[in-house]
Amino acid sequence: MPVSVLAAASTPSVATQLFGSGLIGLREGLEAGIVVMILAAYLVKAQRRDALKWVWLGVAIAVAMVAIIFFAIHYGTSTVDGLTAEIIAGVPPWSPSSSSRSWSCGCARLRRTFPAI
Repeated sequence: MPVSVLAAASTPSVATQLFGSGLIGLREGLEAGIVVMILAAYLVKAQRRDALKWVWLGVAIAVAMVAIIFFAIHYGTSTVDGLTAEIIAGVPPWSPSSSSRSWSCGCARLRRTFPAI
């Protein structure tokens, strides 16, 4: 059986990937919330309520950065295709998952190891 068929059969579905990514995002958000609560509790306990504005400013900046990055990725990459899309995704053009389906790095050992590519 060719290597590409085996690789395609073992990949998780899109729904599974989205669910996993959502759980990771939820966990990271909860961790960030815990850190902010600890900082706020410490500042209140230390009678430094005046410094709480800086904590909330940091939270607002973090949320704004997430929104900016989301919109840049969502709308900025919708018109990108080919090699540029692979570079943005972090896939090197000589990898077996690239659109060219060939190893352009010139390494003979890799060609012998992956003859089906």
